[in-house]
Amino acid sequence: MPQFVPLRRSHHAECSWSRSSGYGFVAREMLAPILSLELPQAVLHLPLAFVPVESGFQLVAVLALRESENLFVVADGSWLAGAHIPAAFRAYPFALSQLPEADQALLSVDEGSPLIHGDDGGEPFFDAEGQLAPAVADILKFLEACERSRRATQRAVQALDAAGVIVPWPINLRSGEKQGAMQGLFRIDENLLNGLSPEAFESLRQAGALPLAYCQLLSAQHLERLGQLASARAGQPEPAPLSTSKA
Repeated sequence: MPQFVPLRRSHHAECSWSRSSGYGFVAREMLAPILSLELPQAVLHLPLAFVPVESGFQLVAVLALRESENLFVVADGSWLAGAHIPAAFRAYPFALSQLPEADQALLSVDEGSPLIHGDDGGEPFFDAEGQLAPAVADILKFLEACERSRRATQRAVQALDAAGVIVPWPINLRSGEKQGAMQGLFRIDENLLNGLSPEAFESLRQAGALPLAYCQLLSAQHLERLGQLASARAGQPEPAPLSTSKA
């Protein structure tokens, strides 16, 4: 499990870090949070869905057909060529962490990661003046942009939830004679969306929720790709068919 702690000169001045050479650290992550800033790329490659969270729902990319698997991380730990890499994975071993005693999220590092070194074996966290090294400062800017987008995305998702257009999305799987179902995912109901009153539809537009809704609908076509990737990984000659329930 990640051990994110705030990056502090008093603790990390003599430490260093290395850039990740792959994505093995998320090889067992079936879902990835998706932000509005990456929707134009994510919708081209990944099936998107909603999952229940404490605050309502969260927009995610579905990366596998079963738990503890990521079909986009290949055997050598690299990401599948040509596929979008979720922003949530791109800054590792850095993240923004919200501490109870802090007013704002703090730049943190995963001290349990082999990319963090207790000496100068990698890139420094700080420059000679004690400021963030340029590479780390760039990562902080990226994470701050992600945090702003996360808040905007969550407002849009909350608007869709309040409008009543997010519904369960059971996905039926079949491989040979075996059948099963993925549960716990939710989708946009296009009929409910189109049936909203002009006032409710305008409210979604003002919340920036419409692009998110349409991207989720368009992305459902990529479920078939998950079936193909799962079949290839299992050594099956034919893609595993998938179907989605509209009920």
